[in-house]
Amino acid sequence: MGNIVVKSFDARRAMLEGMRIAVGVVIDTFGPRGKVFAYNNGTNTILSKDGVTALKKIKLSNELKDMGVKFVTEASDKANYHNGDGSSTTAILTYAMCEAMNKLINQGFDINLIRTCITEIRDFIFSLLTNFKCDIDDEKQIHDIAFISANGDEEMADLITQAFTSIGDKGLVSYADSQSRYGESSLVLSKGCEIGKGYISSKCVNSANDQCILTDVYVAIFRDVVEDLEHFKMFIQLMHGHNLLVIAPDYSDEVAAFYTNTAAKDNNVFIRTPGYSRESIQRENEDLAVIFNTEVIGEKIQLEEMSYDKCGHAESIVATKNNVVVTEPSTDKNRKKEYVDILQGLIDHQDSTHALSSDEITNIKSRIAKLEGGIATIYVGALSNQELSERKDRVDDALNAVRNALNGGFVVGGGTTLYRIAEGDEYIELLKNTTSDKKVVYDALMQAIKMPLKILVHSASCSYEKVAIELHEDKNFGFNARTGKVENLIEQGIVDPFNIVKNAVLYSTNMTTQFVSIADAIISDVKNLSIEPLDEVIDPGRGVFSELM
Repeated sequence: MGNIVVKSFDARRAMLEGMRIAVGVVIDTFGPRGKVFAYNNGTNTILSKDGVTALKKIKLSNELKDMGVKFVTEASDKANYHNGDGSSTTAILTYAMCEAMNKLINQGFDINLIRTCITEIRDFIFSLLTNFKCDIDDEKQIHDIAFISANGDEEMADLITQAFTSIGDKGLVSYADSQSRYGESSLVLSKGCEIGKGYISSKCVNSANDQCILTDVYVAIFRDVVEDLEHFKMFIQLMHGHNLLVIAPDYSDEVAAFYTNTAAKDNNVFIRTPGYSRESIQRENEDLAVIFNTEVIGEKIQLEEMSYDKCGHAESIVATKNNVVVTEPSTDKNRKKEYVDILQGLIDHQDSTHALSSDEITNIKSRIAKLEGGIATIYVGALSNQELSERKDRVDDALNAVRNALNGGFVVGGGTTLYRIAEGDEYIELLKNTTSDKKVVYDALMQAIKMPLKILVHSASCSYEKVAIELHEDKNFGFNARTGKVENLIEQGIVDPFNIVKNAVLYSTNMTTQFVSIADAIISDVKNLSIEPLDEVIDPGRGVFSELM
């Protein structure tokens, strides 16, 4: 079967239809009145309320429409990757902007002008967003952010608040499956750390949310790339029956294949040593050797000399594709104290000939924090796999939201901040100094960034026009979708982390810029391809967007 080239008008039209279908699912989960969706992961039916999870599960038979799904998924996934939350807002903004800009292209607006305006509006929003930012200064604000991001789960919000307030700045907050048969959740404070690299193959996954959870784990740290498969196999066989975490700069293709096909199934987790250079990897190895009270293989000890009693140890690990959270490593207190004193001495005993840069000082301080910090683990309880997966999604979003707010502050939530930027005096001043064509593009983009608020108002069956009138009060006032009223959202605890809102705008505008540049689409498999008439694709009777845009 050959390829087919679809020209710009029809290509963008079909892709927008795919976006509309995908974002329609996200909208159904959006906000406090949102519902969950179900999908099959191959063995179980899973429930979730996570926007990017929904997008990743959607694959349309029409290839052009599926391109649209992938477009909006890419934007949401980027936002989620960097912040761990905000994927739903990013998806909504991406589709709203693409839809608005496509209408202008069809009216004959110059694409280069549109691209320029998107960049200018993005920078304009960023310049004003900081004016709305507040910093977290009490425990209640942590609870409020956790409560909103956990979709109103009071128990999880309480545990997350307790975790962050108990562990301190140097600590780490993580989550794992509760073993309670009654579905009870709990918080456990312990020693631990996070390793900033995840498993090299998902074959080791043994829990929901793509996690590998192991207890009573032995740890082997390698200085060099693991290449000698025969000797390495002998070591793995020696460790048979013991859960094992292997940390190395990299693995040869043979060793990686051995892990994927064999070793991963035997409760072994292989990860790459964090670091961007040989020196940074060496520093990481030194830190990890102290944390696990072991020696680095290839330095003071060789692989042939290794046995399980010479390995490091941890009470448990939770490995994902991005990191490994270690609980109760076998750290020797005296060895750690001596090592930390050496690191601190590098900072304290500087002189003109041995001065450290600010980046070097920051790096050493972060290493000390990793060695000194503890870990708070939230054990998420549920009575079924479906409930567990959905609750862990909510906990993951809430933890990331709190981390972002602690690091970057927060703004008034409920879509209010973007609405106020679009309706503010600064925007009116901006329009006074621009051309008529730019004004049209600016207005279309500003209407698009109001979409999260419009959807929340719609979900509460309220009138957007009435809400908009009431929003011209105090800047802390906004629409509370839970109560259906305009209230002081700061007092109600309805806030959004600053970085999540900023990145939602960043990635949605970036993807819209790419979308308006599309001239043609080439489809390799055309068996399900059909180009519908425009009035069938954009049906004013379908979806919330047709009512709000």
